[in-house]
Parts: sequence; structure tokens; C-alpha cells
Amino acid sequence: MSTQQSPAPPVHLAEATPTATPPAPVGASRRRAWLIVVLLFALMMINFADKAVLGLSVAPMSQDLGISNTQVGNLQSIFFAFFVVSAVGAGFLANRIQCRWILVVITVLWTLSMAPVAAVASYGVLVASRSLLGFAEGPSIPITQHAAFKWFDNRERNLVAGLIQSGAAAGVIVASPALTWIIVNHGWQSAFGVLAVASLVWAAIWLVVGREGPSDAREVGAKDTSRSIALLEGRTVPLRSIISTGSWIACLIAGFVVQWNSALMTTWLPKYLKSLGYSASQVGVLNTFPWVVIGIIFLAQPTASRMLAGRGVASRVHRGYIPAALVLISAIALFAFPHVESPTAKLTLITIAFSLCMVMGVVMVAVTAEITPTGQRGGVFGLMSALATLGAVLSPTVTGWFLDGATVQLDGFNRMFLLTATLLLVSAVVGALLIRPERDAAKLAQLARPID
Repeated sequence: MSTQQSPAPPVHLAEATPTATPPAPVGASRRRAWLIVVLLFALMMINFADKAVLGLSVAPMSQDLGISNTQVGNLQSIFFAFFVVSAVGAGFLANRIQCRWILVVITVLWTLSMAPVAAVASYGVLVASRSLLGFAEGPSIPITQHAAFKWFDNRERNLVAGLIQSGAAAGVIVASPALTWIIVNHGWQSAFGVLAVASLVWAAIWLVVGREGPSDAREVGAKDTSRSIALLEGRTVPLRSIISTGSWIACLIAGFVVQWNSALMTTWLPKYLKSLGYSASQVGVLNTFPWVVIGIIFLAQPTASRMLAGRGVASRVHRGYIPAALVLISAIALFAFPHVESPTAKLTLITIAFSLCMVMGVVMVAVTAEITPTGQRGGVFGLMSALATLGAVLSPTVTGWFLDGATVQLDGFNRMFLLTATLLLVSAVVGALLIRPERDAAKLAQLARPID
């Protein structure tokens, strides 16, 4: 009789599905978990106010320093280039060091980068400031998401991601009129000083309140009702296998377009609105319109996603088809934009085009979490964030080229909007075709091995 053992049967989704609804995370305070979310929401507000301040300051800053549109674009591109440098390293570092301490260090660096601009007005100081700020802010999105996800299971992570990401919209909504008022009444350098103080205050509060979530002990993941998460929890998968899945590739492309779009808005939308004849105070208000819709989307999509998942709707539908349809609507709006003359119609189409597509900023995080074991999530988030940020590196400078090369400034903006619409269309098609989290998690489970 042969003693050779037969190969182990493959893992099936049904075999890994828990039968009971999980209780609240073991040893974790739900109140503490949601307090962490509130603080991370506030951090994202500061993060995007830091991004927006350059665009809001561009007119007086350009006049004082005598810099061109291309130089302004270069400042923001330099800022995002350093995102790429730090996001990967910090993401993998988060697999070994507590997110609590990483967040303290990076926010203190935010203060150190912004404070010199308040004291010295020169292009060189701005270059150094945006370089350090980009390096320090690069890890913020992957680290905040990773820190929050340690407190929640897969059912709630999409909502948590949306709440935290909505801090980005809230940051611009609050900062745009507030910083515009500071710039008009106290000078553009004062706005940088206010933001330097804000990040330092946040760091002090986080030192007192911030804690690491319980999933390091696998208390959340082990009780997760997601079939995808159950397959991968407590295991490790080769990185190359994760980043070669259709879901990851589609999310990376979507992330590239989200970052392209975000940098275009924060850097150039105020100047575009001024080119339509609006005053600085009016621009401070109108600049918030897309961000108001973005904030609503960041909350509505996770809520709808959670409801649909509870009814048994597959992730490929509520994290694939539906978000892809919203991106497609954004593309159509931006393609139509150059063909309308009414300022009201232009504002409406701009709001639709720049807001609906940003839904992928939430979806890409939730999908990536669904196909990645907890122990590898920080590194995978960091890698995706770094590569996606190349979109933000390119769009400010490309816009500056278009503007400096156009006889009429509005023509330069229209060329950029047409290019952006094309990228949105590609992202929508790829997302609809490739985002399949359950399928990709099942394939990765065949390659997974227990953590040593």
C-alpha cells in the first residue's frame, strides 16, 4: 500500500465563511475606535488644506515672487514627487512600527515644512517647503487607512475609509473660504503659518489619545464575515501576486486618475475660476462646490456598499460596476465642458466632472484591503499610493505647460480638461472590467501560506 499522501484540497470560499455575526473587536473599545476615526478625519482636513493653500495663494504669490504658471505647477509637482519617495517606505515600515508613532513624526514634519514660508517669501524656500511637506505627507493616506482598519472588520472598512477620506473634502470646504480670508486680509504667507500651527496641535492631541487597533493580534480579522478576508487572514501572499491581480491593477489606474484630478483641482481650479471673472472672495466659495459633492460621495458610497453587501450583492458590483459608472459620468461631463458657454453650466459640469470620479479614492482602498492579508496591508497600501501619486506629480506641471503655451488662457485649460476626460474614460472601462475582489482573493488564497 502506498504511503504517499494525496494533495490537500483547494480552499473554497464557502469553507472559509464564518457562520456567526462577529461581536465588537475583542479588547477594543468601540468608543475609542470611532474617536480614532474622528482624529484621522481631522488629520485629512489639515492634509488637504496644506495642498489647497498653494492654489489659493497662487495669484498674490506669483505677483510677489514673479513666477510663471509652469513654476507654480512645478512647485506642486515637486510636492507630489516626494509623496512617491516616502509613501512606499512608510507603508512597509507600518508593517513593523505602530502607526501611532509614524503619524506623530509626519505631522511634526508638516509643521517644520510650513513654518519657514510664513517667515521668508522666496521661490527657493517654497521649493524646500513643498519638498519636505510632500515627503512628510506622502504616507498620510495609506497610514491613516491602515491605522483605522485595525479597529474595524471588512463590513465597516468601506464606511470608515469614506469617513476619513471625506476629511479631504471637508478640509478644502473649510480651508478655501477661511484661508482666502486670511490671504486677502493678512497676506498669503500667514495662511502657511496657520496651517503649521494646526498640524502641531493635532500631533499633541494624537500623542494623548491615539492608540493602535487590535487587529495586530488578529482579533478583528479572525472574526470577519467577509469570505475574501477569511481566506487570507493569518496568512501571507507573495507581493507580486497581489499587484498582478486585475482588481489591484484597476485600482492603481483609478488611483492615478484620482490623484491627477485632485492635484488639478487643488492647484489650478482657483485660477480657472478667476479667469472666468470671479473675485478672490467668490473663488473661495465656488472652489468648494466639487468638494461638497465629494464629501457626500465619500459617505454615500460606503453606506450603499455596506447595505448591498449585507444583501449578498457581490463586491464586483458595489465596488466595481457602480463606481465605474460614476467615473464614466464624470468623463462625459468633462468632454461636454468646452462646448457650453453659460458660466452656470460650466460650474455645474466642473462640479460633476471633478466630484463623481473621486468615488474611486474610497473604493480603491476597500478593494485593496479585501484582497490583502492584514499583515501586508500597510506595504501594499503604500505601494499603491506611491504609484498612483504619479498622477498628481504630472498634472500640475502639464497644466502649467498648457497655460503658458496658449495664446488665450481658457484654451490652455480646455486642453487640460480634454486630456483629463480621456483618462477618466479609460479608468471607468478598466474598473468595470477588472475589479473582481472575491475572485482575486480566492486565487491569492491558493498561493497563501501561514505566517511563520
